[in-house]
Amino acid sequence: TNSLFRVANWTDFATGAEGYSVTGSVYPIIPWMISSMNDDWSNAAFASFDAEGRLVYPTRDNVQITEAAENANLYMTGKQLNYGSAGGDCTINSLYLSNGSNNRWLGEGRTLRIKSGGLILHGASAIGLPGRTDNGALVLGDATHPAYVWAKAINANTNYLGAAVTAAGGFVSAYPGNLCLVGDQTGIADEIAVNAGTLAIGTADADCSLADGVPIRVCRGAKLFLPKRNAVANNPLKFDGSCGEYGTVELPVDQRIASVEIRDVFESDAWTALPAGTYGSSASGAEFVRDDLFSGAGTLTVGPAALVTDVLLLIW
Repeated sequence: TNSLFRVANWTDFATGAEGYSVTGSVYPIIPWMISSMNDDWSNAAFASFDAEGRLVYPTRDNVQITEAAENANLYMTGKQLNYGSAGGDCTINSLYLSNGSNNRWLGEGRTLRIKSGGLILHGASAIGLPGRTDNGALVLGDATHPAYVWAKAINANTNYLGAAVTAAGGFVSAYPGNLCLVGDQTGIADEIAVNAGTLAIGTADADCSLADGVPIRVCRGAKLFLPKRNAVANNPLKFDGSCGEYGTVELPVDQRIASVEIRDVFESDAWTALPAGTYGSSASGAEFVRDDLFSGAGTLTVGPAALVTDVLLLIW
């Protein structure tokens, strides 16, 4: 869910303002993304909640990670993400990152915690790249605050998350750009929702490991890109058409998966499992052609038997 809160004058709605005490119990969608009516999207930030559960607009800093206040919306442009030998783990509220021309990894053994779960990646920004051993770790939100990532890379650009992500409340890809998960991402413990744009699980040359059983839900207008064979073999796939149409899965290579569920258009509570078989677009030669769900020349074989067959072939 996109939860954008735009106000002409934040002080009229801030904590303690008479008649406008906004609390998490009243507006439970977290994190809140806030932008002044006079700002462009580059000035969007994520709110936090105080000890009483009231919505607070954090300070906005453009400093190095080690210099940021814990409650800061860190607006980090033109600065090094790897903060050298000084400093250890860091905690901030949210992060707007534009580091396409600087280093794009945290450093071996380092952890950055983003309390709200809110992360905006601009241009070709990244937190960790394929093949590196010093990407570090990234903790996004907590059990009640999902990771909420705006990937703004478009056209030929891609935003990478190669740092090992911990997201106890799940992971939401929520902006129409290109985001790629690589490396060990088994710390994402709840649903991965592709709300907008394209989310790639690995690359043709780099693996991405997800925790077994974590579902992936593809929403209207969004795309899941699976460039690596059997990238999500143990992750239930869900096509959510409750908003009027389905998102799609791009299959450049053949894939296998245990189960696929589909929620029909405007049927918000009805999930139906697709029968076992081979699925794909009209370009794939699959048994079941679904151009509304799939693109590319690859196929998706649905059913646990497909996984057993793979193991037997390896034994031979």
